[in-house]
Amino acid sequence: MLLVDGQSFYASVEKAAYPEYKDRPVAVADPERRRGIILAACPIAKKYGVTTASRVFEALAICKDLVIIKPRMQRFSHDKTLRASLYTRREDIEVVLLELCIEVCRRARRLGVQGRVVSLGMGETDGKRANSINRQLTLTNPTSLTQELSEAVMRLFNEYWQGLPASHLMIALNQLSSDRVQQLDLFDNRHKIFELEKTTDAIKDRFGDMAIMRASSMLEAGVARERAGQIGGHYK
Repeated sequence: MLLVDGQSFYASVEKAAYPEYKDRPVAVADPERRRGIILAACPIAKKYGVTTASRVFEALAICKDLVIIKPRMQRFSHDKTLRASLYTRREDIEVVLLELCIEVCRRARRLGVQGRVVSLGMGETDGKRANSINRQLTLTNPTSLTQELSEAVMRLFNEYWQGLPASHLMIALNQLSSDRVQQLDLFDNRHKIFELEKTTDAIKDRFGDMAIMRASSMLEAGVARERAGQIGGHYK
């Protein structure tokens, strides 16, 4: 299995789709939301100072020739852009992180894989200060179980979050292997938990994403109900 980390991935995909922008500064964001954030910027745009998590109006101010392309998130798999003013509390951010963990594990099980490296990406800003977090954690055993992934993600979040409101969250599983081989545990029956989550997946596949949801998703901070009608955080 070959894993490739693409430079400025979102922007690189769009540049490949629009060859006419090959030598232009390109950023991926919603051009209609001037106070929205930049999801990705190509190397040319970065030379002007345009960075991920910059506000759209700020990016245009420092790079007047910037081409902003609306994201087509159906091409990309488990992150969420948030209204930072609504996600200032740890407990609210943790609700969204758990929801993303559920989606990542469901996708992994659908593909028949499990991962040993957990990645957390996070943008945080209070409108004056901004910070970008990209951290990884290697597990003892590969997993596609929600509880195990969420525990690792929360460890990363608690260690590296600087306390600013969250504007963007991303979770990924890497270093993948087949889930046909499950690591047994003397105290926890991981196989039964895996089969239970597979059953939950089947119910959602048949009746929709909202057929079974965690109680925390019913809180005001939850975004799972909204995401049920979206692809990658954007409406279909």
